[in-house]
Amino acid sequence: MKAVIFDFDGLVVDTETPAFRAWSEIYQEFGAELLLADWVQCVGSGYGRFDPVKNLEKVTGQTLNGNELIAKKERLKGDICLTQPLLPGIKNLILEARSLNIPVAVASSSARAWIDLHSDRTGILPLVSVICTREDVKNIKPAPDLYILAAQRLNVSPMDCIVFEDSQNGIAAARAAGMRAIAVPNQVTRESDFSGAHLVVKSASDHTLRDIIKMFW
Repeated sequence: MKAVIFDFDGLVVDTETPAFRAWSEIYQEFGAELLLADWVQCVGSGYGRFDPVKNLEKVTGQTLNGNELIAKKERLKGDICLTQPLLPGIKNLILEARSLNIPVAVASSSARAWIDLHSDRTGILPLVSVICTREDVKNIKPAPDLYILAAQRLNVSPMDCIVFEDSQNGIAAARAAGMRAIAVPNQVTRESDFSGAHLVVKSASDHTLRDIIKMFW
């Protein structure tokens, strides 16, 4: 293993639960319910796979102002996310990687400003060598572009990278990039199909990097 690459939302910090709760609150204001099975389609990716505004329009039969709804969702989500800590095991994995001289990257379908904000406030920003976000690629997950770019910037082969992901879209992206993928489901994604992962764990604290190296190399 020559590099460790982390997804961010729902894996490093639980920003996925606040996002789902924010949209659920908006749906409730219209007398509708956002189904988790629908929402999870866009987790780790974008609204191209499931558009909550278009879905709400379909459910209610109304024409809605999507920009206003998305802005409201961002406010609701943002307030909650500012209090979210690092998820268990993440910082230990990053620190272990550094102790082993293994570079660390973040590859996320979110915006760079969002990743920088939460990486900085949780103290991991100085520990990450490379950050790749939606602004850096043509196609976000489940396309492999983000992971391929991260490997290129780290100057390593994709086959020598291990990826930690919380979503089915992210696992598909890592596998398409030719990387080994470890799924760490969260409350939002725990019912997803992770059969494409090389390993599924309950928490990022379940194994050390040394354990993982022994498993796959």
